Amino acid sequence: FRTWRELLEIEPLPLAGFPEGHTVYEHLFMEVWVPKYVSCLSSVSLRDPQPLILLLDIWSNYLTPHIHIHLEKVVIIPALHAEVDFWDPLKDTLPLHYWIHPWLPFMQRSLDLIFPVIRQKLSAALQHWHPSDPSAYHVIKPWNGVFSQGEFSAFIATAICPKLNIAMQQLVIDPNN
Repeated sequence: FRTWRELLEIEPLPLAGFPEGHTVYEHLFMEVWVPKYVSCLSSVSLRDPQPLILLLDIWSNYLTPHIHIHLEKVVIIPALHAEVDFWDPLKDTLPLHYWIHPWLPFMQRSLDLIFPVIRQKLSAALQHWHPSDPSAYHVIKPWNGVFSQGEFSAFIATAICPKLNIAMQQLVIDPNN
């Protein structure tokens, strides 16, 4: 396949079945390889992303920008979004960052589309949280540096700070104790 790439990376003639702007190489890749990757995606758990990421890594030298963008926007992000929609931070035992963070090197900007849902679900889960429970810290800390600084600060300000404020107001400070 590598041998033929050079000859296939030509602009296609305006023929039926060749999307405008895609090379013959990209068309062939999209018609044959991408459906196989989609099949792999549907046959493994997204909560164990290593096999899918390894496959992407192995084939990364063959993926043109068009193919990579297509995989992100049309295949992987919708599948991850559906899995995040299904995720329940109060019941699931596998932390979300275990299966979302491995994708960051491949598609940080596209994952930004899923982050609002993650913040919303975390915020909802924190409604009944008390600051004496350290579990929230361990769930939230991995997202520092992943969410933008502004988004992370806003999340902390709305989901954590009010609870910490109440807890601090209840502190009894006595210089004699």
